[in-house]
Amino acid sequence: FGMLAYQSGDLAEAQRAFDKAANFPKADKERLRFLGGNVLFEMQRFDAARTAFETMLTEFPTSAYKDEALYRIALSYFYQNDYKNVTKTLNKYIEENPKGMYICDAKYRLAFIVFQEGKKEKALEELLKIIEAHPNDNNIGQVHALTGDIFVQKGDYDNAMKQFALAVEKAKTLT
Repeated sequence: FGMLAYQSGDLAEAQRAFDKAANFPKADKERLRFLGGNVLFEMQRFDAARTAFETMLTEFPTSAYKDEALYRIALSYFYQNDYKNVTKTLNKYIEENPKGMYICDAKYRLAFIVFQEGKKEKALEELLKIIEAHPNDNNIGQVHALTGDIFVQKGDYDNAMKQFALAVEKAKTLT
């Protein structure tokens, strides 16, 4: 019932259904807690989503959903502009998941934070490392785009144009 509610766009009802089902004796509590956290995240109830994911990881520390749950915890802080906690949780994610599904995006978001702090050279250095390490990641286009923005700010328009062209090329080929 929760999945039907979710698919029909009734996120509040989906959340209620997942919570209710998690209390059934033979329920797949791990999956239901994960789905409930995702619904809360989509509803932009980031504190509640974070709690749901943290609870799931406490109950199921080796969860099959650990990679995504840890990443969504970090994103919840990102969307709340809590850069202290997002930095901490993204670094934890990278440390615990060196081959994680979201590693490129996690590194990109950390570089973006450095860029927002006005440390363009350090951000550029990190972005170039990401490009080298993850040339075919689904998120590499955004890395090239931010790299291009930094080159524009530096007045290096040739490199900026190359980065923007790569951003477009990667966006086309990786989708």
